[in-house]
Amino acid sequence: MSAHCTGTRMATATLAPRMEVFLIVFVAGGVWLLRAAEQRQRIARLAALLAPYRIERHLQALTEGCLRALGEADADRASAVWGTLHPTGEALREEIGRFADDVARLPPDDLQVSRLPIHLPGAARIPALCFDLRAAVALHARGIRAALDHLDALPPDTRRRDAAFTLVAELMLLQHTCQWYCRSRLIASARLQALHQTAYAQVVAGVSAATRADYRVLVSG
Repeated sequence: MSAHCTGTRMATATLAPRMEVFLIVFVAGGVWLLRAAEQRQRIARLAALLAPYRIERHLQALTEGCLRALGEADADRASAVWGTLHPTGEALREEIGRFADDVARLPPDDLQVSRLPIHLPGAARIPALCFDLRAAVALHARGIRAALDHLDALPPDTRRRDAAFTLVAELMLLQHTCQWYCRSRLIASARLQALHQTAYAQVVAGVSAATRADYRVLVSG
């Protein structure tokens, strides 16, 4: 009887860690599946909102063009690059305004962005943890349009360095917010670093003072 009890206890002791591992794997797998499903829904939702516009194409063209102009040592060549960017800037100015108006009319339930650094399934349903994508898009639209106005107001023979850097930062911060909405803040920041070799903190520091103040209030709660 004693040997039988001892064997039973040993078997139970061996089984317990295995059950714990199984439960951990099961829960982790469930969280991963829920997270993936939520992210797919958010990516599809944002893609549908952006579909009528060419905002992403304008963002890319302006970002690349500004950086190219800033890298030109010859003033005439730099001025020529700035000139080619004007129509794209005007198109973006008009489209980002209409996009912000369209987003502002949508119900808030599916447009909440979790402030948590990682994507936790269901977190976007907890108001205390979230900020509103509608407010973020309105903020970015104001910042981008103001940066374009400032750039256009400068004499064409200047280097426009500070104004151009501000515009690029405003564009990058909008892209970061879109990635944050779709995935998470950490993923958005990692993507920003990978694509532009620029840290999230650098982008926030590079936008206008008005954008930075409003943005910090919004995302910090």
